Amino acid sequence: MTLLFGHTLRKCLFSADSKKNLLKNSYFHFYKKRKEPKRLLFARNKPYSTASLTPNVAAISTPSEVKSSEVKEGFFSRNLGTIFGCVVLGIAGYFYRVVQNNRSRDELVAQIEESCGIEPFEIEDMRSANREFSAEVFADIVRKAQEAFPSGMATYSAFVAFVAAQLGRTLQQGYLLDRVVIKHLVNNQNCSTYGVQEGDTNSVLPLPFLLVALSLATCTSVDERVKIYHHLMSQSNPTEISFTEAATLIEDLKNTCQIPAEKHVHHADVKYPFQKYRLATGEEMLKASLQELKLENTQSFSIHQLLDVLQSRAVCAWGECFSRKRNL
Repeated sequence: MTLLFGHTLRKCLFSADSKKNLLKNSYFHFYKKRKEPKRLLFARNKPYSTASLTPNVAAISTPSEVKSSEVKEGFFSRNLGTIFGCVVLGIAGYFYRVVQNNRSRDELVAQIEESCGIEPFEIEDMRSANREFSAEVFADIVRKAQEAFPSGMATYSAFVAFVAAQLGRTLQQGYLLDRVVIKHLVNNQNCSTYGVQEGDTNSVLPLPFLLVALSLATCTSVDERVKIYHHLMSQSNPTEISFTEAATLIEDLKNTCQIPAEKHVHHADVKYPFQKYRLATGEEMLKASLQELKLENTQSFSIHQLLDVLQSRAVCAWGECFSRKRNL
C-alpha cells in the first residue's frame, strides 16, 4: 500500500513536463553541457599536438612594444637641431640684410645732401633777410622774365642782372643762390666751377629752373608759392598744367634742394643679395605721388591738385609732409 502510494505520488510529481523542466534547470545538466560541448565529441579521437599548445611568443607583444613599432619618427623630430640652426641663421641673415640695405640707402642720402648747395636753415635765413620779396613781387618777376626771355632759356649771369634790375638791388645773402646753381651745374657736368664763378655766358639754363631757384628767397606761404609755380609752368592752358610740366617742376625743385634728400631715393632693380638704390627722376616721383593719392590716370593738374602732389609723402616739397604729420 505504501509502495503503491509512493509510486503513484512520484508518478504524479514527476510527470513528463516536470521531468523535462527539472532536468533543464538543474545544475548537473548545466554543468554537463558546459563541460562537454558537442564540438568536443568529434575531437576526442584526434591526437593532441604540442605545437598547437605552445604559445607563439613572437606574435605576442606588450602594449609598449606595439606602440613603439607603430609610431615612426618624422622629419622634424629626426632633424630638430638642424632646423633650429637654420631658423636662427635665417633670422640673423634677415637682420644683416636689413642693416646693409639701410646702410646703402643712408650712404646715397648722404651723397645727395653733400651735393646740395644749401642747407634748410640757410633757406630760412635767406627768406628772413628778404621779407620784402613777397609773393606779389615774385609773380611780377616771373611774368616779366617770360617776356624778357621768350625762348625759355637764359644764362645765369643774365638772369641775375635781370632780377637785380627788377628789385633795384641785389638779394640779401644772394650768394646762397649762386651756390645752388653752381652745384647743380657741376653735378650735371655742364660746366666747370671756375667757369660759372667767372660768369660764363655759355652756361645756358632753362628759365623755369632759374625762377624755381629764385623762389628759395621769396618770403611767401606754400599756397602762394604753388600758385606762382602753376602759372610759371602752364604754357598752353592757364588753368591746368600737363603731366610733363608737373614732372619738370618736381625735377627743378629736386635740383634746387627744395625736396628732402631721402625722397630722392628709389629702389633699384637689383634686390638680392642686398637692395640697391638709385636717384629718382621727377617723373618717377610724380607717379609715386599719384599712386599715393589714388590719381594714377591724372594727366593734367589744377592748382589744388598740384598742391596735393607737392605736399604728398612721395614728393614732400619743403618738408611739408613732415609738418602735416605733426599737425595731425
